[in-house]
Amino acid sequence: MIEAEKQIAAKAALQYIKSNMVVGLGTGSTANYFIRYLGEAVKNEALHTVKCVATSKASNALAREVGLEVIPLNTISKIDVTVDGADEFDSDLNLIKGGGGALVQEKIIASLSSQFIVITDAKKKVPTLGAFKLPVEVFEFASMPILNKLAALGLHPILRKDALGTVFISDNGNTIIDLDLQKIEQPQRLQELLQSIPGILDHGLFLGFASVVLMGVQGKVIEFTT
Repeated sequence: MIEAEKQIAAKAALQYIKSNMVVGLGTGSTANYFIRYLGEAVKNEALHTVKCVATSKASNALAREVGLEVIPLNTISKIDVTVDGADEFDSDLNLIKGGGGALVQEKIIASLSSQFIVITDAKKKVPTLGAFKLPVEVFEFASMPILNKLAALGLHPILRKDALGTVFISDNGNTIIDLDLQKIEQPQRLQELLQSIPGILDHGLFLGFASVVLMGVQGKVIEFTT
């Protein structure tokens, strides 16, 4: 059921893509469906001259695999539309992202996009952000001091590790600390706090970024806008 919801949301996002656009490609399982659908549309010539920028090595590789043209971010000044998933979203379309570890690239590309389209399954809609652990990317050489500081602030930090118990390293060569907060009652205040700590590169709170959220549920797509 969840995979079907992801698929219909991803397919619905194609309506926002036109020929000659620069398209940002998100990271994660839902974004992967969109990348494949976009590749099919280009292959079938429903869309022409679409150029893409990817938020991760994995998305870059998948895009190339399905025949999309991927260009470096440094070669463009803006992005027409970015389509990406989310780990959570609330009624104000605030998001938690970064479960796949690409939050820094995702936020940069979202910030350069004229439209940021979020695609999700129904389980991602929450009354209050925070049940999903909030990712924080930190410079590796300072990861333990930062973790200790976050713990002292009562933010319940956990150093991310992979399935083998090895410390997770992002595409940028950094570590990720996940904050087990349960509820984030004041996301703006938390954002300001995290941004004030030296050594934190960025965090997974995406406040005010989403133009539209497309949520798949029970065989249909519900559209949320700000």
